[in-house]
Amino acid sequence: MSSSEKQFFFEPVKYVAKTETRERRARAIPDEIPLHLLRREVGEQYFFSKVIRENRDAFEVVDMMSQLDSTLMESIMRINNELKERFSKIVPSTEMIEKVLPSKEQHRIARFIDYDMPSRYYFYKEGASVIWRTGSDSFYVVSKTKEDAEKVIGMIKSEFERLNIITKDFGLELISFLTGPDYQRALLQTYQDIQTITYREPKNEFEKGVIDFCSGFTTSFLHNVEICFTEPIETCELDIFIGFNEQVKLIIEPTNYENLKEQMPPTETLKSKIILGTHDKAQRIGAKVIVIAGGFPDEIFKELKKIADSRHVTLLSDVNYKSELPLIFWDNLLEAYLLWRRTPERYYVNALP
Repeated sequence: MSSSEKQFFFEPVKYVAKTETRERRARAIPDEIPLHLLRREVGEQYFFSKVIRENRDAFEVVDMMSQLDSTLMESIMRINNELKERFSKIVPSTEMIEKVLPSKEQHRIARFIDYDMPSRYYFYKEGASVIWRTGSDSFYVVSKTKEDAEKVIGMIKSEFERLNIITKDFGLELISFLTGPDYQRALLQTYQDIQTITYREPKNEFEKGVIDFCSGFTTSFLHNVEICFTEPIETCELDIFIGFNEQVKLIIEPTNYENLKEQMPPTETLKSKIILGTHDKAQRIGAKVIVIAGGFPDEIFKELKKIADSRHVTLLSDVNYKSELPLIFWDNLLEAYLLWRRTPERYYVNALP
């Protein structure tokens, strides 16, 4: 599969609204649903649902839940064909598309709807984009190109701002609409033990090349971020940080062999510099690690691969990272989405447009 087949663009979006304290509504709401979730449902949730209701001509909604009320197998096959056609305009890779499609073996409707797959897609008619809900206050936009993503996000943001003029009068105010690097900064700010965050420049051309490659898939990442932790006090630099939500995060560390040899202290080994040190700082923020090793001799790379595998670190080379990273991005988008689908909050989001 060529790298061009895996080309797509994604943008996580999170919006924050301030709402007055409200009591539970007259509708039946289980006691196990925390009040703060209910407040978000009648707060942030309002904006997205209202935009969809008032702009039905702008979106085509594929809702698996209603369609699967009829014959399960017939519906699955029909939806598969429809989604393949629509996703192929955004993500040409058959391998990647297959991961978001229901399979013939999924006969348990409840399990299929509740856990295994996204059950509702919002396809934007202008350009090639689809929206996945990821919470009452967040969603992903997955598009063919950056321009397609900007178009649908710009439309939604504009509608949010229009609604905000009205909702202020009854105690619901949009505070922020976070995309791109701002989305990532907001994620880092959720860590209570991060004292300071400093932004620096790429250290070499190999690093710049990997950063440029990532920017072809999203603007939602930070590079060369120096973080100072408290208790214990320590500082580390994240070459590339991509957070899909608060649970799923990636650290990508490009490492060039020639530059590394010049910078390493005499007593430090490649193992500790490349694998163990990167693994340690990723553990501090609960992130997965991808190390991209450029220009390494084959024998050294093979030895590092063994160590990386033992630490659950993904080790890529300068030869294969452009074909592997798109699949990693795609898998983590899905992982972040499905983690949210297993929370009580999503039952109420799914019940709304």
